[in-house]
Order: sequence, then C-alpha cells, then structure tokens
Amino acid sequence: MWQRPDPHVEESLFGLVRLLVERTRLPLGVRKLVIRLRQRTDGTIVLVVADDAHWAGRAAWEELPGAALASEWIRLLGGTLHVAGLPDGGTAIACTVPLRRAL
Repeated sequence: MWQRPDPHVEESLFGLVRLLVERTRLPLGVRKLVIRLRQRTDGTIVLVVADDAHWAGRAAWEELPGAALASEWIRLLGGTLHVAGLPDGGTAIACTVPLRRAL
C-alpha cells in the first residue's frame, strides 16, 4: 500500500482477516484461500477474502459464527462488507475501509 492506514485500522484489518478465516471460512472445509489487500487511489483500503467453499446464499452466510461480528467490525471502521458467490462455486468476502476514519 502506498500510504499506511492509522494503526487502529491496521490492527482491525489483521483481526478481521483472522476472524473471517477462523470463524467463517475454515469451519466450511476450505482448501484454497486467497487474501488480497490493496489501496485505491482515493485511499480506500479494499480487503478481499476468497475461497473454494460452496456459496450457500446470504441467509447461510448470516448464520455462520462470526459473520455478524465481522459486519459490525467493518461498520465501526466506517466501511462496508459484501459477500457473494463466485462463478466457480467459491465464496468472496469484500471489505472496504477508509484509510483514515473520520472523527
């Protein structure tokens, strides 16, 4: 990333990845997992966690342990979280977070 986020945002992103992987992805038997972190030109941080777990729909996602916590965590950072199925049958979780949280 070309500009470092505030320390609390960095720590939160690390914790969020851990939560997403341990509580929402590994319990489903994931064999392949890709984590991508990038920064847009406006400074927004984009975190994507994609895997080969079967996408069972939004309702099934909301029932996973940790899904509500992950959504709330992102909301508190001023960001958004989107979950969708992939064309090859996997699942993608995309989170966007502003570089610096407005005070």
